[in-house]
Amino acid sequence: MQFLAPLIFNKFFISEFIKADHSSAAIGILEEFGIQRGFIAIKPESLIPDKFTRNGINFGHQLLGDNHNTKSTMIRFTIKIYNYKEYHFFLNPNNDLVRKILHIMNDSGEIFQFIFNETGLLAFRDKIDGDSKYWFNRNLKTIDKAENTEEEYLLRSLQNLKT
Repeated sequence: MQFLAPLIFNKFFISEFIKADHSSAAIGILEEFGIQRGFIAIKPESLIPDKFTRNGINFGHQLLGDNHNTKSTMIRFTIKIYNYKEYHFFLNPNNDLVRKILHIMNDSGEIFQFIFNETGLLAFRDKIDGDSKYWFNRNLKTIDKAENTEEEYLLRSLQNLKT
């Protein structure tokens, strides 16, 4: 087992995320050795049994909408727990913090993923390379131009949850 270096988080953000009494997902920025890195965290409705998280996870990403219509774009991230479940969550690309975090992920070439399971908080660290690097390079320009309002984003999220 490999141990991570000390990671620095925003204390208020993490404490609010942990004490939430419902399932949730978040993206954010942490610091490792003075370098900012992006992270994704999920807190499922029920804790994930250890036997499933031992095999690792898969991080997926998709830009939804018409790339030529900057008002209909949204981001879907997926964390797949092998032989268990997939967790999907949506991000509004017309949010300065979302954009900043995605650029930090791309620039650092790494992403941390945190998942609550039955023994605590699991941390995974992945390189952004191959298909992921291609996705970031291809889509960040579209994300940076996104103009959808919060209302359009929420409506679009609800529509995607139904499909």
